[in-house]
Amino acid sequence: MDALEVAARTSWGLCADPGDRFAYAFCQAEGLVGALERLRSRDSPRVIVLSLSGLIDSDESLTTQITSWRARDSTEQTALSLATGAASGVRVLGENDREWPAALADLGDHQPLSLWVLGESALLQATRAWIGVVGSRRASPTGVSATRSLVVPAVLGERGVISGGAIGIDTAAHQAALERSIPTVAVVAGGLDRLYPAENLGMFARIARAGVVVAEAPCGVRPAPWRFLERNRLIAALSSVLVVVEAAHRSGALNTAHHGAALGREVVVVPGRWTDPLSAGCWRLVREQSAGVLSEPRDLAWLGDGAPGFSTEV
Repeated sequence: MDALEVAARTSWGLCADPGDRFAYAFCQAEGLVGALERLRSRDSPRVIVLSLSGLIDSDESLTTQITSWRARDSTEQTALSLATGAASGVRVLGENDREWPAALADLGDHQPLSLWVLGESALLQATRAWIGVVGSRRASPTGVSATRSLVVPAVLGERGVISGGAIGIDTAAHQAALERSIPTVAVVAGGLDRLYPAENLGMFARIARAGVVVAEAPCGVRPAPWRFLERNRLIAALSSVLVVVEAAHRSGALNTAHHGAALGREVVVVPGRWTDPLSAGCWRLVREQSAGVLSEPRDLAWLGDGAPGFSTEV
């Protein structure tokens, strides 16, 4: 990937929101560099929309989007982001790179234009399959213990663990993977220079050495609350099975599970007491989406791509 394309990907990452179907279609039609040149041209939004009428399905919303992209586009911010990423060892991936995860294509025109990565990006393709493990930030000791019992080689086989790097269940999953030399991926909501939460910076550094930290946004982008919900679709898409360990009736973990179900991923829960607020979301998934229930850790050994099957070691 040449410097011009890297700069164009960074500019689009700064001016277009995650999952922006118009940005994806525009860049597919004209290429990232060509689309950026059109965006920065003197052509009116209406002229650009008319020129694309035979290439992409557009409406008045695209005119509005072009105006919004132009307001947010900044060559200075792009240069700063590129410099920050270069100093931190951040790499950018596009869908033509061999490390690009093919599973993201399931997101259709809501798939990311680019990914920014720290660490062993080859794991994204080299690992046989990924088990998504998500749950409450206010994890109970029981939830942490259940998570750790799932993240063991006998259950996962050659599969890795993917989560969001948050405190609670995410942290338990990543830490267990790191301790047991299991590949792990953390998908974060902001740029790789704005890792959140701050108390997990040490863990992110360990993941970057042994696994990979992935972002849909370039350096300089703050992890705003709405970006976490958009990030969840990536975790869902990259997972062959999605495990929800603990979740309240309304939670980000449920949002990830809903994305997973919509994408045809297998969604399972670790059951808890009916009266436990941290189990309310898990039982809601069982009731409303027919999510599976893990009766014990080794149930996971039978589910999804690359499942190792029964093991007496669990």
